[in-house]
Amino acid sequence: ERGIDGLSLRSLARRLDATTGLVSHHFLGRAELVEAALDHGTAVILARVYAVGAGADAFDLVAAVLPTDEATIEHWRFAFAIRTGALFDDTLRRFDETILDQWESRLPDRLAGQVDGDPLEAARHLAALVDGVALHAVLDPATWTTERQLAQLRAGFDAFGYRA
Repeated sequence: ERGIDGLSLRSLARRLDATTGLVSHHFLGRAELVEAALDHGTAVILARVYAVGAGADAFDLVAAVLPTDEATIEHWRFAFAIRTGALFDDTLRRFDETILDQWESRLPDRLAGQVDGDPLEAARHLAALVDGVALHAVLDPATWTTERQLAQLRAGFDAFGYRA
């Protein structure tokens, strides 16, 4: 609600209508709270990818993480807040590195033989495209509808000569 800088034991306790003591029973300090938030954010994003299924088309796999509903918009807001903080905090950079590592370790295998050129480079470009589309969709959801997001993603896949 207030970005990563607004995250504290006290603000979490207030949001949960709990005592700070209860929250501090589970988290020794802000650093542990941020760490848990990073782990949760990563798990949520990866769960959306895994839910698509092992045999899914690469396009559907990537499309699964687009901010097409209120829940995914909130997840992207979290991700962008973390990434903004990561400009100045190496601890926060771990979130982005983990997500990118997942894309780079899984997507090229799905793209191999289905794109012109290097599948790893295609995966990196598609990850950057998803970030850009997601940013626009979070900032202007009325204009960046699900259909528009998918069309932009399709254009990105087409640019690599994607063959499903």
